[in-house]
Amino acid sequence: MACSTRLPAILLPVLLWPLVAHPALTADAVDAYVASQMTAQHIPALAFAVVRDGVVVPAEARGLANVELNAPATGLTEFAIASMSKPVTASAIMLLAQDGQLSIDDAVRKYLPDIPDSWNPMTIRDLLAHTAGVKDHFSDSPLYPKLTTLDRHLVYTTDAYVQAHVDAPLNFAPGTDFSYSGGGYVLRSTGQIFNAKPGLIAVAGETVREFGRYN
Repeated sequence: MACSTRLPAILLPVLLWPLVAHPALTADAVDAYVASQMTAQHIPALAFAVVRDGVVVPAEARGLANVELNAPATGLTEFAIASMSKPVTASAIMLLAQDGQLSIDDAVRKYLPDIPDSWNPMTIRDLLAHTAGVKDHFSDSPLYPKLTTLDRHLVYTTDAYVQAHVDAPLNFAPGTDFSYSGGGYVLRSTGQIFNAKPGLIAVAGETVREFGRYN
């Protein structure tokens, strides 16, 4: 996917909890703790915020956005948020269902007509619940053969990424089993279902800001 300039997301709620739990929290204590964790875990860059009583105390970025170019991370650095996008995607789907613009029991074929016949029973509900049988994009379950046509270290266009999943055999018939699938969520978060109906919000790229602002 075309996101090579974005850094992996690093979240520190658990790491920062020992500090947040103490009322005597200081900026120096946060800085020292974050620095120690970045060193211990070999984290090149991160962004964090500490919220106390509904107020953001510090909110900072640390480290290098580009190690090769020695470019520092800032508040404007984009981080790839990985699976944090799943609840956003699911919420967007449910809002559209609430507004009557789709049903989570709609067949995926309604929005993606060029899928294999084996996908015919698959619904949006199956994609949401990881029961669609779609392979996980990078680290598939040990119970099923891996998706070998994608390398997590390479950059892919959205079309190539989606096509790799469509071309791969399903792990099981839709609705008959459960297996975690990031690929199933990408079929929605890249706008494949959202963009299939004119006027629906595509929760991808810049439009995610609009979605967050109004929802």
